[in-house]
Amino acid sequence: MQKKRVEYLKFLRIKLEDERYRALFGLSDNIELEAEDDLVLQREFRIDFVFRKIEKALLLAGPFSYFRTHNLFEFKSVNDAFDLVHLVKYLGQLFWWLHSKDDIEKVQNEVTLTIMTVRKPLNVLKHLEQPHLQIGVINDSPGHYHWMVMGIPVHLLVINELELRPEHYAWLSFAE
Repeated sequence: MQKKRVEYLKFLRIKLEDERYRALFGLSDNIELEAEDDLVLQREFRIDFVFRKIEKALLLAGPFSYFRTHNLFEFKSVNDAFDLVHLVKYLGQLFWWLHSKDDIEKVQNEVTLTIMTVRKPLNVLKHLEQPHLQIGVINDSPGHYHWMVMGIPVHLLVINELELRPEHYAWLSFAE
């Protein structure tokens, strides 16, 4: 399973780097994909993609309008489970990435974490919505959930729930 995931991510990386496909995936010219070598801190702490907003002042449109300067992105295909263990892993990767930066306090205000999954992770959302955790999951639009972890926005995009809009079409091709 792991080998297939790596090959799948390589395919997605090729498409996200190709200028002909960027707009289809909702990425503007103001977003660049960081090199794959920049993402690996250690073998265990591998982030799927990091998108960097080039011009901070320019507003973004589309599914990633919330992007800040640094945007860590995890993609879960139809064959990949997303549960609490994975959520904790992704949050850990976020903090490892953050602590690899020279000016942590500055970068912390400029980073987001996005997890895109095909299916709605009911157990994860149920856990996050427990009143004693006081996380406050917000669902602004179909398929887009977000909350804060230590001041950092975490976004969950559920492909099967996204609206039929041109900026979602490429992602909707992964739906089941």
